[in-house]
Amino acid sequence: MHDNWFPINDIPAGGAAYELADSALWEKFFQEFNLPYTLDAPLRASVHVLPQDNGCLLRGTLSGSVRIPCSRCAEEAIVEIEQNFEEFEPMPAE
Repeated sequence: MHDNWFPINDIPAGGAAYELADSALWEKFFQEFNLPYTLDAPLRASVHVLPQDNGCLLRGTLSGSVRIPCSRCAEEAIVEIEQNFEEFEPMPAE
């Protein structure tokens, strides 16, 4: 997932919006963490990045659906995802 990083200095002071809709991005994440998930409908993240003095504020939504094994019967279950998020990411210490 490191391929999607971008320098915070390139983001305008008013912020910038990004779309992450590449299915390979999410499948790579599932594989990296050995998650038994598959995409049912494409996952899409819409993110607005707002630079701050000591980091950046991320606001957005994640939507789509994922097939996962049921914890009770092990049959495949479809989980619909529609989640808003807001997260502050501090600047790494130099």
